[in-house]
Amino acid sequence: MSGSLPNVMNSMTQPINEASQPHHCAGETRSDLRQRLLRLRQSTPQVQRDEWDKKIAEQVLLWCKANTPTTLGLFAPIRSEPDLWQIYPHLHALGMRLSLPVVRDKRLQSAQPLEFLQWQPGEKMTRDAYNIPVPQDQRTCQPDVFLIPCVGFNAKAYRLGYGGGYYDRTLAAAPNAIALGVAYQLNFCEFCEEHYDRPMTQILTEQGRFLAQ
Repeated sequence: MSGSLPNVMNSMTQPINEASQPHHCAGETRSDLRQRLLRLRQSTPQVQRDEWDKKIAEQVLLWCKANTPTTLGLFAPIRSEPDLWQIYPHLHALGMRLSLPVVRDKRLQSAQPLEFLQWQPGEKMTRDAYNIPVPQDQRTCQPDVFLIPCVGFNAKAYRLGYGGGYYDRTLAAAPNAIALGVAYQLNFCEFCEEHYDRPMTQILTEQGRFLAQ
């Protein structure tokens, strides 16, 4: 697979700027915006997020069935991120090789991209340097498609993360990979990308799949 936009779209695909009005953040630092978006996400009732998670999961399944990636980089949700564990067994059943990211040593974050370990549902898990679940088996692999959680995203399909830069370095090391940002629509916002930021190929939310403006 290449990093170009997939040819197969469904009727829910639309430009990001037509999806909803973004949060304005005039005079707000990235750190302040990040904290505000996290509070907004975490204050959303669990029952609402559960419903949104189902819709995002449907978008992921549709995309994967249409584009049949060979190796898919997943994520273990933290801090009220969209929870897609429900569909990981279905992705495995479709014949994709699945993997999960691991941070070996957070003291090395200024230099290290994420490492991805092969995983399939039912295998034993352990914890990484951030106490996030990771495969106990240490078989590494290189995904050709990444599912990447977003704290926020803008109309150009740039992602706002937690500030560590892990995914930016990971994508810089894999320039031909496809990056599918995963977010709730309420985290659509305005911010200026920086030189090291990497745009997402698409953003998947509960309202559909959105392309850059």
